[in-house]
Order: sequence, then structure tokens, then C-alpha cells
Amino acid sequence: MADALTIRAAAPADAPVLCELLQQLGYPASESDIPERLNAVANFPHAAAFVAANGYGEVVGLVTAHIFPSIHDNGPIAWLTTLVVLEDARGAGIGSALVRHVEQWATQNGAKRLSLTSGIRRKETHAFYEKRDYENTGLRFTKHLSLIVALLVSMFVAQSTSAQSPTRHASVVLADSFSVGIRWRFSPTRRGSG
Repeated sequence: MADALTIRAAAPADAPVLCELLQQLGYPASESDIPERLNAVANFPHAAAFVAANGYGEVVGLVTAHIFPSIHDNGPIAWLTTLVVLEDARGAGIGSALVRHVEQWATQNGAKRLSLTSGIRRKETHAFYEKRDYENTGLRFTKHLSLIVALLVSMFVAQSTSAQSPTRHASVVLADSFSVGIRWRFSPTRRGSG
């Protein structure tokens, strides 16, 4: 099936199947959100969203990637930020084709390395990346900033309406807002059977 694939830029018309793909990945989205999200990716310097379409033109997979400058390295670093294939199309090489496409895109855009994160519970996904010469290099810690934004807004309001210090409530709101994942990095020196 991967032989009949076409990989192209994602488009707003793909919204229905992109919603289904994101739902299967565990990140539900409404169809009306997709065009705005695709526009944000398109307007971000060095970001891309690609879909894989089968021989019938049906979208069966999605991959997104971003490239960022880095102070701890001499060149930009690419991040694979989304990879998902429709459940009934998995195992046919579509995910591998999308990863290869992003690796080429990242290289063409000057990236020295391609990294990604994957949730701890996704053991099959980890094996997928390891088979393609990615290595586990650490952990990812996440803080959901929506709580921080709410705290900052409330602190600003408190500061503008009273002379009291707005920071006295900060520690109460910040608790209980991180998650852990696994970070993977492409290692060109490792050889595998990908």
C-alpha cells in the first residue's frame, strides 16, 4: 500500500479525516478547528503538515514537524510533532513513509537532528521509532500553561485593584500540572532494520 501513496501538504478540505486521525491519536479536535490550525502551521517559520493519501486519494495518515534554532547546538533542530495513521491502514508502511518524508524535509531545511516525544504508555510506538534508528535519550516534562495564564490574569487583576502583592496565591494554582513522556532522537550512527 505504501507504494501507491502520495504525500502532500495537508489542506483545509482534509478536516474531516484529520479530526478522525487526531481522535485516534488521543487529541480530539472539531472539524471547524482544523483550517485555523493548518493556517497556524503554514504561517510558522519552518513548520509543515503533510498527509499521506492512498491510491484512491483518501487521506490515511498525518505527520507534522517544526524546526527551531537552538542555543545548545550549532544548527537548527527539527521536531516531529504529530504522526498518526488510520487504524485500519496501519502496518502497511504508511507511517514509515511519512517519517522518511519528514526526515527529508528537515534535512532540506538545514536541521541536524530530528527529535520527537511519545507518551510513556505507547510501547508499540516506541518500538516503531527504535526500528527506524531513533533512540530514547531522555524524558519530557510538560506544564499546562493555561493554569499559568489564568494565574497571571488573576494576579494582574488583583494588582490593579489593590495594593496587595499578587504573588501570594501563586503556589496554590501551580500544583498538579505536569505530565511525563519519552523523548526520541534520530541517531545517524546507529544502524537498524528500518
